Amino acid sequence: MSKNQIKTACVAMTGPDGGMDLLGSSYYDPANPLPAKCPHCTFPDLDFVAKPYLLSKGISSPAETSLARFGNFLVRERVKRILEVAVPNACIFHVTADRKSKKPSPWWLAVPKQLLTTPGMKAVRPCCSKCGEPKAGYCYTANVWDQMKCFDTGGVNVFKALAWSGATAEDDFAEVNRYRKQKGEPLLPWSHWGVESPTHPERWTRTMLTRDLFFSARLEQLFKRAKVKGQLVRLWDFKDVKSSPEDEAWIEEKFRLLVEHNLVDTPKPATGKTGNAAQKWFKQYLKKNAAKGIQAADFAAVEKKNKLTLPQDYKDFISTVGTKSFADACDMEGSTTTVLPPLELDFKDYRRGKVPYLEGDDAEVDGVMFAANDSGDCFVFDVSAKGSDYPVFWYRHEENTMEAFAPNFAECIKRFAQKN
Repeated sequence: MSKNQIKTACVAMTGPDGGMDLLGSSYYDPANPLPAKCPHCTFPDLDFVAKPYLLSKGISSPAETSLARFGNFLVRERVKRILEVAVPNACIFHVTADRKSKKPSPWWLAVPKQLLTTPGMKAVRPCCSKCGEPKAGYCYTANVWDQMKCFDTGGVNVFKALAWSGATAEDDFAEVNRYRKQKGEPLLPWSHWGVESPTHPERWTRTMLTRDLFFSARLEQLFKRAKVKGQLVRLWDFKDVKSSPEDEAWIEEKFRLLVEHNLVDTPKPATGKTGNAAQKWFKQYLKKNAAKGIQAADFAAVEKKNKLTLPQDYKDFISTVGTKSFADACDMEGSTTTVLPPLELDFKDYRRGKVPYLEGDDAEVDGVMFAANDSGDCFVFDVSAKGSDYPVFWYRHEENTMEAFAPNFAECIKRFAQKN
């Protein structure tokens, strides 16, 4: 690198394990299966994009970004336009659709055009004798993220790693049956893995395929400056990557462009027809689910003690329906999410500054927890908002993020009930 060349630092981007393009929470269940690229070893075409690209869950989330498979990511219209203005030609955008209804969704699949060879990755041999792809992809070498912190993208702002990682059904088959044989248990057939037995030694059924996504540090900071809300966040290992003075100048320049294109307003809560429709649905829900013998809650005492007003919709819900649990809310199959009574609300642990390691806009949420599920996640009112009809955020404990979930309590209950 010459003295006059400015280094472009990058950060790895990550998101929830159970992505919108997975049927469940496992990488074994993609909503968009890949065709084979190599007929010999059956290595899939990682660059294939289904048309339309199907999403299985989370479509109605008010978030603006989310992680997709194989180094791609999902964005709403505003973020698509931000990328087109700030980093033109960095991504190819593909339409998406709801997997069940096949109706178009408000999300776009963003596929980075650039694939870069990144340091710290080593091929896991053997490799296919025909296409050369390793059996189980590439593994991380020591200090891989430290190497990536020093990696210069050469001005590229969005890219995915050329290397990929994964496993094979063949190795899983051998390991499981080796264990079962030692324990004297009957061996499992190939049909248990959903594939036929190998026809030759280099037939490898790849599973759990992943590919890393990277943003330049300056683009990631531009997203924060533009108040982009979403599940796509900087990997914690890159927390100490700082923006250079040159990055700050770039961010200022691009932000002015976003201002000119009217792209920097934060998403507003539902109003007008949308808000009225939600309220109409909520009132009908209360009427249909009204329970008998509910003991009156002393909302006034709770509000006085904690010096804030609870949403009227929440009080109407507790007074009419009572404490209620929702199965499979947020497409989390097998989970139970419970709306808590006023005496069980958490007015302390999710307030601003109380949740360790939250960053950016997530750290600005001043949360009061009113619902929790059995996986460790919870839902909070952001009481920093004006008035008492607070927006709702989903605290995802595994990612340690506050995800915008609904503009108010009524919309939140609608999402719980409709399991999206």
